[in-house]
Amino acid sequence: MNTIIFGSGFGLYGYLPTIAYFSQKIFLNKKYKKKIINKKYLKIYNKKIIWFDSLETIIHKIDYIVIAQNPKSQFKTANKILKRKNNFKHIFLEKPISENPNKSLMLIKNLKKSNINYSFGFIFKYLNWVKFLNKKNDISIIWKIKKKNYSKSWKFKHSDGGGLIRFYGIHFLKLFYDLSYKKINKNQLTRTTWNFYAQNKKKIIKLLIKFDNKDEFIIKNFDRVILNSSNPFLKPIKKNKLDPRIHTLKKYISNKLSSRFREEKYLNFINFWKKVEKVLIKKV
Repeated sequence: MNTIIFGSGFGLYGYLPTIAYFSQKIFLNKKYKKKIINKKYLKIYNKKIIWFDSLETIIHKIDYIVIAQNPKSQFKTANKILKRKNNFKHIFLEKPISENPNKSLMLIKNLKKSNINYSFGFIFKYLNWVKFLNKKNDISIIWKIKKKNYSKSWKFKHSDGGGLIRFYGIHFLKLFYDLSYKKINKNQLTRTTWNFYAQNKKKIIKLLIKFDNKDEFIIKNFDRVILNSSNPFLKPIKKNKLDPRIHTLKKYISNKLSSRFREEKYLNFINFWKKVEKVLIKKV
């Protein structure tokens, strides 16, 4: 298994340690080298890394591709890759697919035409607390996100594929869609909060995502707290430490490598996302 990773953020601190578990060789652009050298917890993967200047010199050696860039860059990189005739086995891409539903539909259609196996990193479904969503009635989820110094990042800009819905809430939209919570009962957005209620045939899930002065993730059942943590991954994400999401990423990658490729209904999901944004009530 020879893998190339595009992306110097989550691509390095999330996917590099994950892919190193599966892949014999990992190809990285030399422009990422300084970031690896400056982080002790990533230097241990140096033995597996093959540095390159030009993609043309190594692309024929690649089996698997990871693209973990901002949504606009991911769209461009993926489409460049798809124009090549190499026999890639799988492309792993990041959520939210692209910066908006329409661009995401375009990317999915291009992926389908390529006949290359692909998937997106909607990894909440691999977390243990997901079992509560179908087993219990009257579930409320509260996710508080501390806005840090990098709040000018694309991750907080709706038009760039960031913000409460497209960067954070998209995890839950995919999860709710997969669990058949497709009826929208409430859908209100302000600058700092998103209230979303989704219903299946029998149950309603209430979701509140908000920017706050601290990080917190709470799940309630009939107002009784059944889970309380700093984030959905239940472990603090600390600078200069291995990312706790690696454990969940391993489950995701392992699942995609070990099972026969079955194309997920991404087009249907994107249309659901599109509907959510269309009926959104915005409040100042």
